[in-house]
Formats: sequence, C-alpha cells, structure tokens
Amino acid sequence: NFQAQKFLQKVSEGHGSGLVFIGFHIRRGDYVRHSKNYNGISVPGPTYYEDALKHYRQRFDNVLFVIASDDLIHAKIHLKNHQDVVFTKMKSLEEDMALLASCNHSIMTVGSFGWWSSFLAGGDVVYALLSNYNIPPFAHPEMMGSHGFENFYGIPVS
Repeated sequence: NFQAQKFLQKVSEGHGSGLVFIGFHIRRGDYVRHSKNYNGISVPGPTYYEDALKHYRQRFDNVLFVIASDDLIHAKIHLKNHQDVVFTKMKSLEEDMALLASCNHSIMTVGSFGWWSSFLAGGDVVYALLSNYNIPPFAHPEMMGSHGFENFYGIPVS
C-alpha cells in the first residue's frame, strides 16, 4: 500500500539505518464495554504494553513502534512518552491494516484485526497470554505453536 509505505518512510527519518518497524494494534472498544459477554476475556493494559515494548527493545537496537487502535486517546495516554513510538495517521481501517502489515514484526492485544495484521506482516508476533481465557482448547493462544504459528510469542498478563 502506497500510503503505508509513505508513512513508514516519513516516520523513519532521523532514526538511522537498520530500523525495525513493530506494528502494535491495541483493541479496546467493544471488548472493554462488553467483556463479560466475551467469555470473560479481559483486555490487556499498560503493563502488557510495556512488557511487549521491552521484548522488542531487547531484541533489536533500533526499533520504532507504530501504534494503531480503536481507542487512540487511551493509547496516547499510556505510550506518548516513549521516543520510539508513533501513532498512525491513516484515515481508514483498511489503511491501518495495510500499515501494520507493512511492519517487520507485531504486537497485538485481542481481536481478529490485530491477529490478521500480525499474520500478514509475517514477522514475529507478541500476543497477550491472558490467564482468564475461557475458550475451547484448540483455540487457546498456548496452542499457537502446535498449529504452525511458531513465530507467535505469548507474554503472560495478570
């Protein structure tokens, strides 16, 4: 997608060579409002965000996190003080997905939008390993590796 590449090129200025883009989708919206209706799935919060950022900062010397969210106000409150974080300025969900899919690696919270964006990006994926998932065993995040998703890494969330 031309707009996604243009955005990444612009935000990479001044970051030097070897820059690694990490797409980060923060889904809140209906999960926050109706979490009891979603089999008790909670939404990962700021502690998870920090742990996920730390995961990639330890792996790569030069990273830039590209944040997309259905609640940018929340995301900015918790992540705006990081020098290696930028927020998407795309105008549609499709452009957000194209941008996230254009990154080298991914971080996701919950939901299919983050999952597909991460899958399409093709790199490593950090996801929230929630202790309160009440879903069938075959769909549990811990089963990712046994289903051929060896590049998915769960970070425990309390």
